[in-house]
Amino acid sequence: MKKYLLFLAFFAQNAAAQDTHFTQSYAVPTHLNPAMVGAFDGRYRLSAAYRNQWSSFLSTPFQGISAAFDMRMPIGKEQQESFLGVGIDLYSDKLGGTSYASTNSMALTAAYHKPLDMWGNSYISAGLRVAFAQRSIDYEGLTFQDQFNGLDGYTLPTGENLNRNVINYTDLATGVYWSTNVERRNQFHVGVGLFHFNAPNVALFTNEAKPLGLRTSITVGGQLELSPRVDIIPRLIITTQAGHFESNLGANFRIGLDDYNDASLFLGGWARPVHDTNTGLAIDAVVLMTGLQFGQLRIGASYDANISPLITSTNSVGAMELTVQYIGNYGGEKVICPTF
Repeated sequence: MKKYLLFLAFFAQNAAAQDTHFTQSYAVPTHLNPAMVGAFDGRYRLSAAYRNQWSSFLSTPFQGISAAFDMRMPIGKEQQESFLGVGIDLYSDKLGGTSYASTNSMALTAAYHKPLDMWGNSYISAGLRVAFAQRSIDYEGLTFQDQFNGLDGYTLPTGENLNRNVINYTDLATGVYWSTNVERRNQFHVGVGLFHFNAPNVALFTNEAKPLGLRTSITVGGQLELSPRVDIIPRLIITTQAGHFESNLGANFRIGLDDYNDASLFLGGWARPVHDTNTGLAIDAVVLMTGLQFGQLRIGASYDANISPLITSTNSVGAMELTVQYIGNYGGEKVICPTF
């Protein structure tokens, strides 16, 4: 166990940072594109997501937790008028152990949504996200070689030069988003999000500078009605950061469970190509996703099955993710931001 703790300490001190990652990214849209805040069918939205990974060889796996609230405020009385979206979200990423290394943040996001036609079928949106973050490491749970007393344990003081264990910083993101929806169940969208454009320094070493690299997130997708109860929802998400590349490509199917589509089942599959420094472009994982919608409540679950060379270390155990959304004051308006 001590080897794992020392590894976690080394990782936290020397890595640039573990960036936010959710497979069901549309369920936590402000981590995907700030311009998506407020872009939903209703007046307000409550969202939560939980991700668990590396559970096969860590007693306490990596865990990511997000909770968010956003709302839309029309400017004018007509549906085709512009509107504002505002929101707040909390995020916590714990890197193994009892918070031996963690990143926590609170973010405020605002977006302006402008219709491009008199019917409100197409919108262009722009958003800004301001996050106040803290990165830390807990030295209390670590032991070092010079603490061994030679007899029965690690009871001596350490001579290690431990750096500061907390750093606070401001993290900025922006994005643009375009969507069109001629009919309620036929939609297309494309967006670009830019994260860490202020390059915040996240180094725990006081004499070093480790700025977060610019992360670009490109989203392309839509929804196409196949029958009165079945839709196909294709998705493509491309993410780049500091010379690294990741994409998620696949499709979900929505299956209506009643004549009014108040209840729906979602089933889908994804592939995740990444740029590997050793082998070039490779498939890191395949993803299985399912979800249920009952009126205003939406629940999603996904499993990332790792198929990269890391499969030996992970013992073929992938990552689990759960999401929940509740949309209040549903108004039967046009959907301009998909959930799954």
